[in-house]
Amino acid sequence: MTELDKLISQSNVSLKQTILEVPKANVVQDGNSVVIGDSPKTAEEIASDSQATLITIYHEGKTYLHTYWWGTRLGVSRTLARKIGQKGVHSAEAAGALAGVLGLKLPQAAVYCSFISGVSYLIGTALTKTPGGIVFNFTAGMPSGGVWGFEWQ
Repeated sequence: MTELDKLISQSNVSLKQTILEVPKANVVQDGNSVVIGDSPKTAEEIASDSQATLITIYHEGKTYLHTYWWGTRLGVSRTLARKIGQKGVHSAEAAGALAGVLGLKLPQAAVYCSFISGVSYLIGTALTKTPGGIVFNFTAGMPSGGVWGFEWQ
């Protein structure tokens, strides 16, 4: 029972954080249920369903850059991916945000931003709505800008 109480408390903390991050119109509370939709209409439709619905809380992830013999693995947290998406993936502000976290020079960070843009296109999601952190692998000289693997954190 103690473990269950701990899990419920952790879930409630995550839910409260998510509620603070999304527009108020996208959150509908119905009794003990909270529905977070990508639009007010979606949230209302889900909340009016006869079954209790909970949209999962996403994982934040971490921002990092690891270099291996085969290439590079770049992890971008959910928050940073959304920030890059808001600034415009090819903007100086996006490159600056990435450079600031990773300690890179702006030209190098701009190259990584274009890889992030390509990955978001491939997985079909806008960076401003990423459900979690993204990790991708690339090797210079390969097709598709060198990107050969990506996943959610």
